[in-house]
Amino acid sequence: MKVSHRISLFVSILALMALAGCTLPFGGPEPTATATATPTEAPTPTATTRPTLTPPPTRTPNLAATQAYEDMAADVQGYYDNGYIESTNGSYYPLDEFFADWAQIGWYSWQQTGYDPADFVLQAHFSWETDTSTPNPSGCGIVFRLQNDGAHYVIFVTTDGYLHFGVNDAYFQFSGGQGYYAPAATGGEADFAMTVSGSTFNMFIDGEHVKTYYGRTNDWLEGDLAYTILSGTNAGFGTRCEITNSELWVLEP
Repeated sequence: MKVSHRISLFVSILALMALAGCTLPFGGPEPTATATATPTEAPTPTATTRPTLTPPPTRTPNLAATQAYEDMAADVQGYYDNGYIESTNGSYYPLDEFFADWAQIGWYSWQQTGYDPADFVLQAHFSWETDTSTPNPSGCGIVFRLQNDGAHYVIFVTTDGYLHFGVNDAYFQFSGGQGYYAPAATGGEADFAMTVSGSTFNMFIDGEHVKTYYGRTNDWLEGDLAYTILSGTNAGFGTRCEITNSELWVLEP
């Protein structure tokens, strides 16, 4: 059989090669042992302490602002208890100070506060002086419910010892009445307050009610709020006005 023949021939060849000291032509060198890597134990991880979080600093309350708010809230409650306003609901706003002098007799100018309330309570300290011993009425005041066309209400605390209330509808101006508060003087100071509720406006000097004024019932129901100075002389610096500690409580329905 072919298979057996091939085996016999293969065996014969092996025998002859063994006698001749030969190796198999297709045999290779004995394999060289390959070094096996010794496994290295992995390092044990070290636990790291998590850093402690430092809390942000606690905001320090503005004690002065808190006290000012509480003081005015108490005043607003008093105006309500006495029937000058219909509600105490509202928001509190400290206002910027005002300083001006004006030397143009019989004229007044104003500077807006940035607020345009409808109903409100305003409190401030007024101080004023004039550069002549015989001035026309002159002093500090408040313009309120100022309209886009310039129409407005205005109240002045003046050197003649009176409050002067005016209505300017952009076409003509007239006085809405006076209210006596102190003897005339070329200079002075006072704590001024006013409540505006609907068409009723109440004025106070040093905590005392001086006079009630009335406005329109169907328009001018809100408008810009401004500081004003009324000049009673053309001499020197004219009239000087300073308004400080000014605060506003905007009433809400």
